[in-house]
Amino acid sequence: MFTGLNHMAQVTTIFFTGGTSGLSKAAVIDLLSSGHHVILAARDRKKGEALQSEVRALKGELSIVNCDLNDLSSIRSAIETVKQEHTHLDLLINNAGLWNKVLESSKDGIESTLQVNLLAPLLFMEGFLPLLKAAGGKVINTASALHQGDLQLDDLEFGADFSGFKAYRQSKLGLILLTRWMAEQHDEIGFYTVHPGVVSTALGRNLGGLGNFFFKLAGISPQKGADTILYLSRTPKDQLQNGGYYTKRSLKRTTATSYDMELAERLVVKLRSMKA
Repeated sequence: MFTGLNHMAQVTTIFFTGGTSGLSKAAVIDLLSSGHHVILAARDRKKGEALQSEVRALKGELSIVNCDLNDLSSIRSAIETVKQEHTHLDLLINNAGLWNKVLESSKDGIESTLQVNLLAPLLFMEGFLPLLKAAGGKVINTASALHQGDLQLDDLEFGADFSGFKAYRQSKLGLILLTRWMAEQHDEIGFYTVHPGVVSTALGRNLGGLGNFFFKLAGISPQKGADTILYLSRTPKDQLQNGGYYTKRSLKRTTATSYDMELAERLVVKLRSMKA
């Protein structure tokens, strides 16, 4: 876990997606232990309330907002709830991720990997812009080293020939592009992507027994996986590269395609048309 100086000494307000277990839970507990206010987007209210009970003794405050990333109306409702109750947001962490074995559609009829991993983070980033600007805040998006290749802009959902691996890979490439594009558009906010490593979490739950076994066997602990997210959350913006991709607390180069801002702009236009 992060052991350096706590650069977020004041109480900060943090919005966190990604569930109530694994990497997300480890990061949330660490942030609460430092006395911050975490607003957790939870699809399962009972699991959210169970986590609230578990962390009750910690210094920080944990609030739960019902939010199903497979439902655009639920995402918009969560954004509006936070905006009604808060004047600023210091940190947005888009950590939720999905990797499906077969083609599945969201409640909005959009391929679920695309919606959860890419469209939802765009909605949160754009929806929370006023609150993030008010705080001069940061956005941390969980990407992956599996971001090679190109975007299939003419069929982002792989409807013609679905591949769970290709859908996941493309969503993470797209997220890096979106992050860099947002950093160029709104330089008063810090935007970063992070590769946490292969973490022993439930990401492989929809891949069948072998896929799930791989993540459990090869993955690092959730606490180690949360380390770079926590590092980025606590490091001053002037010590970080806006739009940068970080792993093991270090800035890393990514594929040439992931720096193509013309492609990023086309992706943003495409995604906005899908969420309209």
